[in-house]
Amino acid sequence: MRIAFRKQIEAVDARAEAERRPGYDLIERAGGLLAKAVSEEAQKVVRRDVILFCGPGKNGADGYRAALALKKAGYETLCVAPGGEARNHAAEYAASFYASAGGRIVSFLSGETAEKAGLLVDALFGTGLSRPVEGPYASAVETMNRSGRPVIAADLPSGVEADSGRILGCAVRASRTVAFTLPKPAHFLAHDLAGDVTVADVGIPEDIISSCGPYPIAFERENASALLPRRADDTHKGHYGKAVLFAGGLAYSGAASLAARAAVKSGAGLVWACVPRAVYPTAAAAEHSAITFPLADYPDGSIAYPALSDPRLLKIIRDADSFAAGSGLIPGPGAKRLLGMLLKSGKKLVLDAGMLNFLTAGHRGAGDAHIMFEDEPLHENVILTPHRGELARIFGGDPAEEGESPLALASRIARASGAVVVLKGHRTVTAAPDGRIALNTTGNPGMARGGSGDVLAGTVAGLAARMNAFEAAALGVWLNGRAGDLCRDRIGETGMTPENVIDTLGEAAQSAGKGTSL
Repeated sequence: MRIAFRKQIEAVDARAEAERRPGYDLIERAGGLLAKAVSEEAQKVVRRDVILFCGPGKNGADGYRAALALKKAGYETLCVAPGGEARNHAAEYAASFYASAGGRIVSFLSGETAEKAGLLVDALFGTGLSRPVEGPYASAVETMNRSGRPVIAADLPSGVEADSGRILGCAVRASRTVAFTLPKPAHFLAHDLAGDVTVADVGIPEDIISSCGPYPIAFERENASALLPRRADDTHKGHYGKAVLFAGGLAYSGAASLAARAAVKSGAGLVWACVPRAVYPTAAAAEHSAITFPLADYPDGSIAYPALSDPRLLKIIRDADSFAAGSGLIPGPGAKRLLGMLLKSGKKLVLDAGMLNFLTAGHRGAGDAHIMFEDEPLHENVILTPHRGELARIFGGDPAEEGESPLALASRIARASGAVVVLKGHRTVTAAPDGRIALNTTGNPGMARGGSGDVLAGTVAGLAARMNAFEAAALGVWLNGRAGDLCRDRIGETGMTPENVIDTLGEAAQSAGKGTSL
């Protein structure tokens, strides 16, 4: 599913109005679709009276048009214009039509009146909001939120910034949102405020929509099904790639085990877990399906320089299709030298945890800051998996611009760095250097615990052994989250563990579509 940034949807609307449809035609269509959604929700409540809170712009115009349609359908309607008569042309035009049909418009509504309504409609502000909600509009938001009644939002809950999902002052908590034309990032980033989201087609031709792309995508089951590698009958382990993991350290032997198990469960044909000798016995005993290789180490459990000249290890590196490095590794000088070797191989490389500590930020002229290693650029086969804290450590502070969407942030860094960026968070974003962006739609708070990052790194590395870097990252994030959701449904968020998630990866793949497998 495509997602539109604010500037993109504004460009779509502008082109549609200029080339194909007058502005009020789009408003009439949007208002009618909003009214349809209200009628659907009205079947769930006893009363048939609807109160619509209408703002001064196009979102308010949609509300007035919906009120007119509902009134004609027999509903008792009341429009509340918190800002009084200050409206733009579209809202004024729609309000006059509603009023001429006998519709009532007031500038204030008591909380008691809102509590007695059947349904409320939030049509105050849409995607264009860029400043905090204040004054009578903030009071209207509070009235809706305190009413205890179902609230249907037009396009976006008022007070939610379209690109970032952040709250601008205060925000409506909707039970349902009708998104026009395309969903926006906030519908996913602030889904607890948006409620159930449905996308309504207001009639803008596809050629106009496409001309304002490319768009990010919401990575969903259909995307996973399309990417999951099929396993043919006449194949062997060599057809499914060799993933080599460098993981583990004193006190972190579990990280190596989690990453290795996840790589195996993700379907790689052969998985090597290269671990410091100090944790070799534990790691080898934990995962029998992976080949565990001991690395010479220093007393602190970090990789020793001599390990990197071992002919056996050099052959493992030469034969590998993908790498993952960082889960539980002590970031010592041996690990740093290893990172240089892996980067020079040009192969797909997932970097996580301690390995991210060796990366630094730099600038190319006046361009955006990018991530590099020892003043050398990264490449398109590198997959970085930082959370916001790790990103801040690399850049020496939060690199996000004020109000910047995590989609825009990840994409900006990926483009500048020439690497795939997996920005982990509530809704993880995967961004490619060529501009592709995937917003993940799976996962839950039960995964917010130690070891989850190791599982993700192993999953992505296992997939990358036989897929390109961006697709492996986006698919791995989705599968990881989907497995987590299956665990939540069976075990609950409190008791689920990273091990549970690993054990459910195969089922997560099956759930993406009949006949698919890892």
